[in-house]
Amino acid sequence: FRLFVGKKPEDKIEALSTEVTEEDLKNAVTDEYGVKYSKDGKKLLRVTQALYETYSVKENTQVICDGAFVLIQDPYDLSNIRYNYVRSIYMPNSVKSIGSGAFSSCIFLSNIDMPNSVISIGDYAFMDCSVLSNLVIPDGVISIGCGAFWKCNSLSSIVIPKSVKKMKGNPFMCWNGKLKVFSTMFTYVGGVLFDKKRQKIITCQNNEVSYTIPAGVTSIGEGAFENCKSLLSIILPNSVTSIGDKAFCNCSSLKDIVLPNGLTNIGDSTFSGCKSLLSIILPNSVTNIGNCAFLNCSSLRNIVLPNGLTSIGDYTFSGCSSLMKIEIPENVRWIGKHAFDYCSSLNVEFLNDKDEIDYGNLPFGTDLPLETKKYLISRIGEWAFQWDFNI
Repeated sequence: FRLFVGKKPEDKIEALSTEVTEEDLKNAVTDEYGVKYSKDGKKLLRVTQALYETYSVKENTQVICDGAFVLIQDPYDLSNIRYNYVRSIYMPNSVKSIGSGAFSSCIFLSNIDMPNSVISIGDYAFMDCSVLSNLVIPDGVISIGCGAFWKCNSLSSIVIPKSVKKMKGNPFMCWNGKLKVFSTMFTYVGGVLFDKKRQKIITCQNNEVSYTIPAGVTSIGEGAFENCKSLLSIILPNSVTSIGDKAFCNCSSLKDIVLPNGLTNIGDSTFSGCKSLLSIILPNSVTNIGNCAFLNCSSLRNIVLPNGLTSIGDYTFSGCSSLMKIEIPENVRWIGKHAFDYCSSLNVEFLNDKDEIDYGNLPFGTDLPLETKKYLISRIGEWAFQWDFNI
């Protein structure tokens, strides 16, 4: 007789999708308040008309679907925005998943009763719930999505229970309350939340004017320092190799940052809205600059692009109205649409005599200095300013 001892099998939790399909809506059952549920009653699909005061989710519901309580029919038509007036929501102890943006922009929601059965909270689930003042994350929640509590500034504190194992990006973007962390999967020191090994920064909740990232940190997560408006300077150790999208977005006081060697990518909107940033040197290891990376950095006067750079994204330097000169390295093969819009002081120089670059739509803005326009026309052709009648 032999006894083989192996790893204990992990408990598997059956998770229903938070997405709403056409089939779901086709077979939906609508309650007396205009709220649509799936035929089997397991998913709250969509709220179709404004709710008032209090709403109780039906018994046996397991999923609050993506955008369920959002009444914006067309996100590009601001005249079509309708708000829910619901102030309190009660969920039965059967609910397991809260989908992405499920309660987004419920601007009158002040209280939500989240049952112990909930195991996941999706991206931007409570985004812009600006008067939400009573919310307890139950001890049973395993994962919390990016931006889950974005601008929930009536929440004075948020407690992360022991059960939480995963966080996507920064769940606490643009939130200024106090964070209390009981999960052993994370380390919270000096108002900065790290992963367990202190290799990744998830969020910064302090109001310091300067911060030195500890040696050993390799990754700055998505939106980690977003909206840290008091931050003037930050020092990154050479151990950092990855900076996530929106990492320093809207750090409006940030003037000084030195990027470490070894960094290969500047993510989307990484420094967008850093309107006090004066200059920055990108290390030679950087090969890609993402979309909107320096959007509206209106004080940026100098930037040095590395020789190994191959790609400049859409709207990357749009709104950099103080930018005086930029040299496009010879290895660049892509410049995205509107990459240099509203750069009214900019002088452009290509370091490669032969143009081997592909371009997005109108990569250079029409308000460039006249001499810069003439240079660009000679370089890439008149199509770059096809709607500019002032050349």
